[in-house]
Amino acid sequence: MMPKSPANNMIEWKEAKGAFASGDDGFWGKWRVFNVAWNGSMTKGETRPKYVLHCYLPGIKNAFLWLEQDEAKDKAEGIMKYWLSGGAR
Repeated sequence: MMPKSPANNMIEWKEAKGAFASGDDGFWGKWRVFNVAWNGSMTKGETRPKYVLHCYLPGIKNAFLWLEQDEAKDKAEGIMKYWLSGGAR
C-alpha cells in the first residue's frame, strides 16, 4: 500500500548533511527520494557548475546529469508525479 502523499505531492527540499555532502535532499514525507548535488566539473567557458539529480525511487533511472539546479528540482517534481501515477511499473 502506498503511503499518503504530502499536500500537492510536493517534494520538501533540505540542505544535504554529511561529511562530503553538497546540494539538497528531496523528501516525500519521511523518505528521501531525490538528491541534487553539484557535479564538480564544468566545460570551458561555463560560469556556473552543473548538477546531478539522483533518484531513489524504484523503477526510475537513478542519475540525471548536467542540469541546472532549478531545472533538476523541477525534473524531480515531474518524475515524482510520473512515479505516483504508476508509470514506472
